[in-house]
Amino acid sequence: MENQKKSFTSPSKLKAAIVYVLMIFIGTTFLSILCGMIVASIKGVDANAVANSFWSKDPIPSDIKECMLIGQGYGNFLGYFIAFGAVLLWMRDDFIIDFRQIKEDKKFYGIIIPAFMIGFAGIAILIDYLFGLIVSSSENQNTIVELLKSDGRIPMIISTVIFAPIIEEMIYRKAIFSVTQSYNLPLTYVMSIMLFALPHMLSTSANIGTWFLQLIPYVLCGGLLCMIYHLSGYNVYASIAAHMLNNILAVLFVFI
Repeated sequence: MENQKKSFTSPSKLKAAIVYVLMIFIGTTFLSILCGMIVASIKGVDANAVANSFWSKDPIPSDIKECMLIGQGYGNFLGYFIAFGAVLLWMRDDFIIDFRQIKEDKKFYGIIIPAFMIGFAGIAILIDYLFGLIVSSSENQNTIVELLKSDGRIPMIISTVIFAPIIEEMIYRKAIFSVTQSYNLPLTYVMSIMLFALPHMLSTSANIGTWFLQLIPYVLCGGLLCMIYHLSGYNVYASIAAHMLNNILAVLFVFI
């Protein structure tokens, strides 16, 4: 029993990645439906209609839409919370090692992390603005904005500002670079960028030309985050901080 427990809790990037994939791409959907149905029951709305609305392409009545959005907000929060727990458990050594790296060179990281945060946020905002002049926002982005304006905004803000940057940087930067960078660094960049960008486009059903245009901002931001992680001496706190500031500003712009 002791050995089994040790084996289960021992650091493993693969376990963290598997839980992340299961929760973000499958778990959050079912959790959102469940939360939506619970909200519907509390509000006296048809719970089955709310569940069906998650798959429907038809116009959705406002009361059902409200329950669906609240359900999505809390479902996303629960999915990210579980994924965060998995990353914290199985990648705890990476958190500790990178934190010690910052403590050992406070002067370097005291300058480089704020610089990367501000630089990335500024460039990311510029990229979004320029591409916004060319093509409409992706369905993923529109859904996030809709959720932030709903009664499910609080759990959604926590997921977007805190959980998502930490989890995504640990998986798409720390885990991928740790496994592949010794073989081929350019390929590692490509893998990290594409695995980061493509999930943000899964819900987009635009034509192929629009889809590729909407993908480009995610690719560029993924590339910038790879550079930040690389140039910081592979310290994940640098890319987490940059990613987090960008998401904070993005949330603030929704309410301005």
